[in-house]
Parts: sequence; structure tokens; C-alpha cells
Amino acid sequence: MTTQVSLNTSVEMFPIRLEIMPKLTAYRLSTSGGVIAAMGGKLSYRLKRTFPGHWTWTRGRVLTDSP
Repeated sequence: MTTQVSLNTSVEMFPIRLEIMPKLTAYRLSTSGGVIAAMGGKLSYRLKRTFPGHWTWTRGRVLTDSP
């Protein structure tokens, strides 16, 4: 018996107006051990609760619009 799988892919694209984007700041963590992704995720969560602005963990860095 052969099973055929059909995959549908959709993409949303939208323009970004660079002149209205806030300046972004990224912080790279330097650690001596542990799981960097877990620490970065927890750190960005705590920063989000403590400081104004948007804070997120992405690609090994804490990214914010509120330096």
C-alpha cells in the first residue's frame, strides 16, 4: 500500500517601513556553562517583566527596542 502526502505551503509577505522602525539593540550572552537557549529565554522573559519595551531571545541574542 502506498500513502501519498500532499503538502501545502503558504507565505505572507508585507512591506516594512524602515523609517518608522525603532532602533534595535542586541545583547550577546557570555556563559561558562549550561544551556544557553534556556538561559537566554529566561533572561528575556525577566527583562520583559522588569523593563519597558519588547524583549525577545533570538539566534543567540537578547533583542530589544528599549536599550
